[in-house]
Amino acid sequence: LSKALGAPVGSVIVGTKDFIRKCHRMRKALGGQLRQVGVLAAPGLIALKKMPSHLAEDHECAKRLGKALHELEGLTVAVEAIETNMVIVDVSRVCADTDEVVEALKEDGVLCAACGRGLLRLATHHQVRWPHIEKTILAFKAFVAKQKGENKMRANGELKGLGSIMARLGVVRDS
Repeated sequence: LSKALGAPVGSVIVGTKDFIRKCHRMRKALGGQLRQVGVLAAPGLIALKKMPSHLAEDHECAKRLGKALHELEGLTVAVEAIETNMVIVDVSRVCADTDEVVEALKEDGVLCAACGRGLLRLATHHQVRWPHIEKTILAFKAFVAKQKGENKMRANGELKGLGSIMARLGVVRDS
């Protein structure tokens, strides 16, 4: 199980009754006393049964996000390396302090994490779709423009050029 599937925990134990018994004793010995496993098992079953069909869309969202961010001046994304729902963006040519980028994007409602010198990690999942991708592109574009001292961005988020980027990527706005 994984969070990408919408499961609340990252692992399950599968095996013979004897193996499960041994694991259960070890868990108790290590302090694990979770008694209401059904609360975790139910979403886990949903994740296993229903969410794998969404993974391809998650990966496609990540690929399109990566392509769009790569087209922004100063950002670099190894688009060909995007095979899952993770996008790694090199922002080092725009800003040396990745924490500053993370905070600025957070103010615009975009969550990401620093994952190395000049690198940010973004993840798509079943709750991140085209409108969120578009918002993320706008937030990055605003940050890049601000860093480069270009035109001030309007508070309503209108940015020139987004339509052409989205059109080239074949992204259609949801109604």
